[in-house]
Amino acid sequence: MTKVTFQLLRAVLASTIGASFQFGFSTGFVNNTETFIRHYFIATGAETTGDDRHFNVMWSLAVSGFAIGGFLGTLAFPALASRVGRKWAILSTTGFCYASCYMIAFPAGWWALILGRVLVGIGAGGACAIVPMYVSEIAPLETRGTLGTVHQLMITIGIVTAQALSTSKLHLLGDDRLWHGILLVPCACTTLLLLLLPGCEDSPVYLLQNKGAARAAKALWWFRGKSTAEDKIWAEIFAMRLELTNCGSETAGFREIASDRRLWGPVLVGVGVNLSMQLSGIDAVLYYSTRVLEDAGVPLEWAQVYTVLISSMNVLVTIPA
Repeated sequence: MTKVTFQLLRAVLASTIGASFQFGFSTGFVNNTETFIRHYFIATGAETTGDDRHFNVMWSLAVSGFAIGGFLGTLAFPALASRVGRKWAILSTTGFCYASCYMIAFPAGWWALILGRVLVGIGAGGACAIVPMYVSEIAPLETRGTLGTVHQLMITIGIVTAQALSTSKLHLLGDDRLWHGILLVPCACTTLLLLLLPGCEDSPVYLLQNKGAARAAKALWWFRGKSTAEDKIWAEIFAMRLELTNCGSETAGFREIASDRRLWGPVLVGVGVNLSMQLSGIDAVLYYSTRVLEDAGVPLEWAQVYTVLISSMNVLVTIPA
């Protein structure tokens, strides 16, 4: 069995903490901070006391701005990853994180908050598209499934971290004066990404496609360790080349997929799983559970606590995967 080296762990943790974690953090950030941001806008004159209708509309736009940005990032970044490499595509998400953190922490108005949410969504959407690809392409076959779940685990940890930091009863950063400091966490994770990932090798699959087998083998040796036998390295290269030959050079559009009945089953399963997730109401829980609990009569401080407990269960059920 191929061992998991320090270099491999460094690349996996740098990319998932620096990128996947951001997706979860930005998802969980809005749930418990709604009250603090409303008070901030009232204090700065962007909102008036008692205008619930206007606030609800603008807050909904700010929350959904993350999904809009995520859609754009998911479309744009895979093409960038094919052009410049997985590693540099992941690193390019950092600019969106830094800019959005400042705009969300100190919004000049609703436009700044909404734009900040769109920008962080672009970076997070790009990370969700590229990080799993990068991790699967650098991981040994025996540990690919285990290391692949780190991406999802970091998302759930990001959600619960953001919500815990903004929970008033935990006495961390959950009040009207300190909530801005919550955005230092994603900034720190992005900085960690910038410090660790540039020294890692890029995906051997990308290098094989664009720079040849010798360069891909060099990257594999970096991930697997210098003591790895040469025949094992070249066996992996051969397997990658075979996979690329069989399916990597072929692309299929909607018409080709619709006309091939062999693909209907896998496509329907994938669509069904994603639809069931959305129809289960998980997004409403992640974004609005605190408000829902508060409307049901739970005091705000305890509603925030229950939101953290719900997200903690999300982490716990991800770990066995």
